[in-house]
Amino acid sequence: MAFRGQFDDAARAYSAGGRPDLAVKLFTDMRRFKQAEQWASGDEQKRGLLELRAGWAEKEEDKGEAIELFLQLGEVEKALIAMKEIGWARRVLDTARALDVVGQRETIELAASILLEMNDSNGAAELYELNKDIKSVVEIKLASKDWEYLLALSDREPFHRETILMPYAQYLIENDRFIEARSVYLRAGHPEAATSVLAQLAQVAVTIERFSDASFYNHLLGQVAEESTLALTDSGLIERAYSAADEFQSKAELYNLYSVVDNVVKDPFSILSAESVFHASRILAAKLWSAKDIPPGIKLGYVLFVLANYGMKLECYKTARMAMERLKDLWLPKKLNARFVELYVQNRTCPFQDPQELSDFCHACSSFNSLVNTRTGFSCQSCASALKYCNVSFEHLPLVEFFLAPTITNDEALTLITMEPMVKGSKNSSEVEVQEGVVRFDRPKTAAPSGSNEQFFADFQRKGAIVVDREVLRNLNEEEVVILRLGNGRQWRFFRNMLADVVPVTACCSCCRLFNSDDYFASLLELSSCPFCREPVAVEANV
Repeated sequence: MAFRGQFDDAARAYSAGGRPDLAVKLFTDMRRFKQAEQWASGDEQKRGLLELRAGWAEKEEDKGEAIELFLQLGEVEKALIAMKEIGWARRVLDTARALDVVGQRETIELAASILLEMNDSNGAAELYELNKDIKSVVEIKLASKDWEYLLALSDREPFHRETILMPYAQYLIENDRFIEARSVYLRAGHPEAATSVLAQLAQVAVTIERFSDASFYNHLLGQVAEESTLALTDSGLIERAYSAADEFQSKAELYNLYSVVDNVVKDPFSILSAESVFHASRILAAKLWSAKDIPPGIKLGYVLFVLANYGMKLECYKTARMAMERLKDLWLPKKLNARFVELYVQNRTCPFQDPQELSDFCHACSSFNSLVNTRTGFSCQSCASALKYCNVSFEHLPLVEFFLAPTITNDEALTLITMEPMVKGSKNSSEVEVQEGVVRFDRPKTAAPSGSNEQFFADFQRKGAIVVDREVLRNLNEEEVVILRLGNGRQWRFFRNMLADVVPVTACCSCCRLFNSDDYFASLLELSSCPFCREPVAVEANV
């Protein structure tokens, strides 16, 4: 019957004779698998039939059918390999997702490796993460630079945080995002790498004569040095860290001043006022006049030339003469020599004096100072008290520093100062309130009469410093007091504004630098950040 083409009749005859296996063989020899399935009996025979069918489909390059048969047989590995051969990456991923993570880890790993070979890194990473192989996930994502995914992964997997963040910091450096790189190094637990990056940036900024940036990076180095004290216990190491921090902050101030001088030398048409340039150059000259070590990049000759040039413009002939006499012993480029000779000749025809209104008045000892103190830097020539200046306009600020009695804490002093209510009124200049990084510019208030100056300055002549007790603090008006709330375990610094109704002063809550409030407000409107430390500051204007 089979030879006559009566296959169904032959199959029934085999089955009736007790040999259904021959019926199955009859149809399988002809590759009629569906008909063979009708005569198969028992799971083992059915499975064998599926295996034959799958093998034949694979041999005939019918990969789609072979894949389905392999999956029915539970031979997932063969199915995955077949999917790879025909490029079914999505089917590989879907198949692996349905597997048992506990019992089929090796199969999932095979699927991930197949996806990698098919350039589906995202799918491979998903399967490796499903398989708890975070190391492989990190390697894949680092190769593809998927930083958003990696940063989220670093928060979920602290054990691999360093492995992720260190390459990310290097990536940021390569893309000139140095400040972000510093914070990433700190998160990765490598503060020494963060410090090294800042030191290199500061050095490069000086080399390419970007002194404003040099100031910023030295300020950050000072902050890093201060923060390092929190992890120290030895008093000697703490003292050295504070000393290094002070040195960096001093350099930051010098480079900030010199950036004005350098800009004026390179571009005579500066947008800064003549008074601001003059004040910046005279403060810098006072600090460097007798200095043994001048920071790299700062040219004293340029400082004195600008001082002389703008001194002549503002009729400060005495200061200009001093600068030019010192400048004769220093080097100047040819482009400035002709102007120097012209200034020198003009100065000889002018009176040897400076206008008193530009002189610095020391409110501690009530004495006027020359515009450039060549002996002790930017400080009072009579009592040696340090003078303070605005870090935008560089004008002298009418501040007097005072110290708390040993038994008074910072919090108690703050409470005593704020106990007296403010009297409402009006005046022309604005006031600035800084709280938690938000600056509010309100219409000003008129101060109530302060405690007597005699009581405030009572111990100055005897001790050389103003030390106040609780009674004096209670008599001070809150708007007269400027507080530098230094962090990292340092003592707060207190100043009294002797002309609070005329020259309002505010301090940046991030870098603790002092500013004329009006200048600070103008800078915030322009930059939306502190002009010295570049820390973003939110501004609210209340009318």
